[in-house]
Amino acid sequence: LLSSCKQDKHKAEEERLNFRIDSVMRMMTLDEQIGQMVMYSSDWETNTPSLKPEYMDAIRKGNCGSLLNAHTVAFTRKLQKIAVEESRLHIPLLFMRISI
Repeated sequence: LLSSCKQDKHKAEEERLNFRIDSVMRMMTLDEQIGQMVMYSSDWETNTPSLKPEYMDAIRKGNCGSLLNAHTVAFTRKLQKIAVEESRLHIPLLFMRISI
């Protein structure tokens, strides 16, 4: 009986999550859906991280889902703030770093 309750709870949580994902996907344009699969890499210019202006515009338009090598905490926070506060659907970015 206890196992059945846990399974029911897990299934209900999964259904709520799937409903939320589906509702966000329905709100997204095709460009935004494709954009969420785009990954850009930031640059480093004279002791400071940078990002090409067209990449910054893509973040604002919801046409970038992830960034590679954002370099500093402050820069990462700046980019995340732009994605969450300035994009239409407020979808946060994923950040990655390659370590060998």
